[in-house]
Amino acid sequence: MCRSAPLATLAAAAVLLCGCGPDVDISIPSFSAPHDHLTLIYNGQRTTVAQSGSVSVQISGAPELDYDGPLGCKGRYFTDSDGEFYFHWGPRSAVLLRYDTLYRFAGPPHRGGGQLIWNEDFGGDRITLLANCPPP
Repeated sequence: MCRSAPLATLAAAAVLLCGCGPDVDISIPSFSAPHDHLTLIYNGQRTTVAQSGSVSVQISGAPELDYDGPLGCKGRYFTDSDGEFYFHWGPRSAVLLRYDTLYRFAGPPHRGGGQLIWNEDFGGDRITLLANCPPP
């Protein structure tokens, strides 16, 4: 009986949130397949994506983000469902495309709290990325 309690709680939350308006899109997460997570913090605004599967991306003007392969930690590639950002990293550097701006992170990520961490100031824009991935 205890195993159904979290699902019952999520279902109750979904019922409550559905009454908030027509723009609410509720999806109950799958507990059977783990997802890799990336959190992008841009000037204090936080966006988190959970990913699995694969993607094929070709971005004009940003060949370092062209990619065809697995999403998440295995491919070292994250993107959001709206195409607002693309993030790819290697052992020595990382690249983030957020809307129309390309950011290059110098050096490898730091480790902290079981995550890879990139944290830089780009001309007044503070960007932090946190990935729950093993080191590259």
